Amino acid sequence: MVRRGHVCSRRPIGSRRQALRAPARLTRACEMVTHDLTPGRWEEQGRSTVETAALIATLSLWTDLPSAFDSICTGLHRAALNRRYDWFERAGHPGYVFWWVTDDTIPTWQDGVTRLEHLHDHGYAPYAFTFHHSFDPAGTVVVKSNETFVAL
Repeated sequence: MVRRGHVCSRRPIGSRRQALRAPARLTRACEMVTHDLTPGRWEEQGRSTVETAALIATLSLWTDLPSAFDSICTGLHRAALNRRYDWFERAGHPGYVFWWVTDDTIPTWQDGVTRLEHLHDHGYAPYAFTFHHSFDPAGTVVVKSNETFVAL
């Protein structure tokens, strides 16, 4: 069964002023990724509160870990990640989570929240993991070696 990797990221913003600056600097880099997504399927609608208004949350779908790593950890996105603490508060929860989904699965916000909570509460597992502690779709531990991820 072919599976796709999925990442959910949710970070608190440091201040209102920073909240206004951060999206403006990141928008140009994200346009090519987000302009053709179906509204409602990929963004949480109608659930804004004082707490959630100060968060930036994303859902991204990738075919494999190397593709996700190349997009997230290189280029403009890497430059933004290097400044993340200028824009985001350090949180006690993981900042992102990966998991594998089947081709016919459409991940939801609740899936992402559940996986983030699982990662925080139970640590790394095939159910919820990060680049630093990764698994392949079969649940085998993988590590980044040179430009790819390999099974141990």
